[in-house]
Amino acid sequence: MFLKETGALLLLLTAVFIFGNLWFHFTEAVLRRIKKIFMGDEKPSAWHAFPTDEDESE
Repeated sequence: MFLKETGALLLLLTAVFIFGNLWFHFTEAVLRRIKKIFMGDEKPSAWHAFPTDEDESE
């Protein structure tokens, strides 16, 4: 009886893990599409004021 309960618990945890992983990737894809609609394909600008590699070579 103990093995059946343990197996059922592991099966349930595996199903929750798979569902969570699929849900995460689904929501990330939706958010990426929404960002693409509103922001276009432009590359986001840097949020910091650090010099780039090109500035250091000069």
